[in-house]
Amino acid sequence: MLLMDGLVNFSRSYLPDRRGGQMDAPLVLTSRIDPNEVDKEAHNVDVLFQYPLAFYEATLKYANAKDIVKIMDTVSGRLGTPAQYEGFGIHP
Repeated sequence: MLLMDGLVNFSRSYLPDRRGGQMDAPLVLTSRIDPNEVDKEAHNVDVLFQYPLAFYEATLKYANAKDIVKIMDTVSGRLGTPAQYEGFGIHP
């Protein structure tokens, strides 16, 4: 279904001809996603099913996010392992 969306709903005639008009357009469709090629911002997404108590305690102390990331399971910590493709705590 996602493949059909890219094929049916995409047309260059709908894209703006101004600067940035084709930046987010699906100009290339691929059947394999390499997590190392995804934008670095996406690597900071946590993939926990439940947050640990230490996370909530740190939020009460207004801890720096760089200190909290050590107790979190993020995409960047899974790169290069089989876990980079499965077991994400993200529910539809």
